[in-house]
Amino acid sequence: MVQYAKTFARVVKGTFGKAKAVAATVFTEPDSRLLPVRMLTVHLDSPTRDGVQIEPIEADGLLDNLAEFYKDQLTKKPRDATGNGIGFQRVAYFLHPSRENGVRAMNLTIVKPDERRYWTRSMAMRDADELAAAIRRASPPRKANA
Repeated sequence: MVQYAKTFARVVKGTFGKAKAVAATVFTEPDSRLLPVRMLTVHLDSPTRDGVQIEPIEADGLLDNLAEFYKDQLTKKPRDATGNGIGFQRVAYFLHPSRENGVRAMNLTIVKPDERRYWTRSMAMRDADELAAAIRRASPPRKANA
């Protein structure tokens, strides 16, 4: 996951400029209990973070919530006779702002199944490209020079 995070940051910096601050936090279980998902937060323009950090999940109940989220949202759901059900696995992306040292920063938390194929460098490139495209689509159009 560290290589995924480093690759993700390189692609974002390649798209928006090397001056952009991009850091990441890889979250791990604090004990021997293994979750079926992995969680990573990418920090965009954070004034206090740099590189890739590894931190244990500390919030009470978050381990249980992640396990429940996996069961309810990320597992394969077969189609039933009425056509309900998705039939594929999904990943979750959460954009959320934070305030660090009085400066607003944007964060992207990624939750994916704990399977190697979701955390490869090539997947990091694809995910970072999708983030960059979403940011560009959400940005107001630039005015052309007259």
